[in-house]
Amino acid sequence: MIQTIIEILVFQILFLAVYELFLKNETFFNANRIYLLVTPILSLVLPFISLDVFKTEITTPFFQQLPTVFIGDVSTVQQTESSVWSLPMVLWLVGSGIALLLMCIKLIQLYKLKEKATQEKLEQCKIYIIPQSTLAFSFFNTIYIGKDISEPKRKSILDHELVHVKEKHFIDLFLFEILRIVLWFNPLVYLFQKQLRVLHEYIADTKVAARQTNSNYYQDLLTEVFQTQNLSFTNTFFNQSLIKKRIIMLHKNRSKSMFKLKYLLTIPLVCGILFYTSCQSDNSVVQEDTSVENKIVELEMSLEDKGSLTKEEQVLLTNLKAITNKEDTYLKNGNVEVIEVVETDGLATTDVPFTIVERVPTFQGCTGTNTELKTCMSNKVSLFVQENFDVKLAKRLGLSGTQKIYVAFKIDKTGEATDIKARAPHPELSEEATRVISKLPKMSPGLQRGKPVNVLYSLPIIFQIAE
Repeated sequence: MIQTIIEILVFQILFLAVYELFLKNETFFNANRIYLLVTPILSLVLPFISLDVFKTEITTPFFQQLPTVFIGDVSTVQQTESSVWSLPMVLWLVGSGIALLLMCIKLIQLYKLKEKATQEKLEQCKIYIIPQSTLAFSFFNTIYIGKDISEPKRKSILDHELVHVKEKHFIDLFLFEILRIVLWFNPLVYLFQKQLRVLHEYIADTKVAARQTNSNYYQDLLTEVFQTQNLSFTNTFFNQSLIKKRIIMLHKNRSKSMFKLKYLLTIPLVCGILFYTSCQSDNSVVQEDTSVENKIVELEMSLEDKGSLTKEEQVLLTNLKAITNKEDTYLKNGNVEVIEVVETDGLATTDVPFTIVERVPTFQGCTGTNTELKTCMSNKVSLFVQENFDVKLAKRLGLSGTQKIYVAFKIDKTGEATDIKARAPHPELSEEATRVISKLPKMSPGLQRGKPVNVLYSLPIIFQIAE
């Protein structure tokens, strides 16, 4: 979840950077409006999109998410896991509640203005005249305007706000108001909304100025300093911080049509994001939950298997053992991870992080695509370990708490589980893990270029023992 939030923030930063650097100063207002509406929503969706076309063009990571293997007191682990997410969930709900409350306060303020105003009718909308006020803004199909605004200026203001109403700018702002409630912690939502409000003013200014001379419209903007109603979901006519920008944009020459090619910059950006999310989809959980200790154990096993070690490797092995003998604090959501490494000609490519296995080893009863076979095998191996591990062993050994067991095994060219190695705090646990994995049913071996190959798996097991 945290990784997904970070990805959303990064994607929105990228889209906003493209707008600020290349699109903001162009006069393609309607196109910019679409961009500011679509890209933040697209950023919310992209982390969950994975395209097979990218998966087939790149090497697939070996890490494969397995269902959580809990042995022993499952409820204890589940309680620990749920408590990890309880605090962020509470903070999110509290923040959303406060944001919703603030929006309700704004609506109450608007209702109070409406109560003391007098109503008029103009074309397709309602007008509320607010006594003793110089406010000027629109909300949905209603225009609010202060009675103290002089009559000559009122016409320009009404024309301006009527554009907001006809263009349905209120829908844009209200959409972002909802995003501010759901994603209250995301500052980029506020930046997108601010840019959109500025763009709305540019659109309205352009349409009104086209019906009268620019000099008269400039004069209407500059003659007086008006009050502003600070409601984020309304379109306010007079805003001192926007006056200069609006005049500059009115004075700006229309952008050349060829500059519309700048919008094509979003294509490689979106493709790059999709490339990233497609690569990440199969191993996102592993990236969040991969244990450094597990990596150390795997490297340690590899060095031990080599047999004859150099002096440097002996020093490294000694240091690794010293690290893994320290008190272990690892318990990351109980996720199980698998590392697949293809072996060709008897040599394991353990040093290569990415290799394509054309067809993974197939557990009995599993069918489907390569991805479906991986998922099916993962589920069946997890279930097999749960059903066959001797949980009474803990009582005989007098163990309690959480025990971590790391198992490395190979599905060889015949489909048998071989070269099983296990590491655990107690030798008896290692022996039991080895015994269980050795009883795995014979599988259909993995295939690479149509030939059977050896595939190496690394399987952490969490053994939760009630105290």
